[in-house]
Amino acid sequence: MNKQELPRSNVMQGICTQDDDLERHRERMRKMTDKQLLEYGRACRYMCTPEANLGKPPQESSVIHLPEARAEWKRRHAKPAEKK
Repeated sequence: MNKQELPRSNVMQGICTQDDDLERHRERMRKMTDKQLLEYGRACRYMCTPEANLGKPPQESSVIHLPEARAEWKRRHAKPAEKK
């Protein structure tokens, strides 16, 4: 393997997929462990920065996947409603 052919992690492959159905994407996130979801969310956040895109606007898929990752995290870690 030469320097140009560095392996990509599964997290980055998930971000780069643009033609994914949103529901299939949500299902994949549900199957991730908390650690994987956190890593994925951080990667999504980075992909939305100007540094990741050389000053260009972020890819539409990254912009869509970031709030989806955040919503999945909140769904998993929602505080139970306080009983009155």
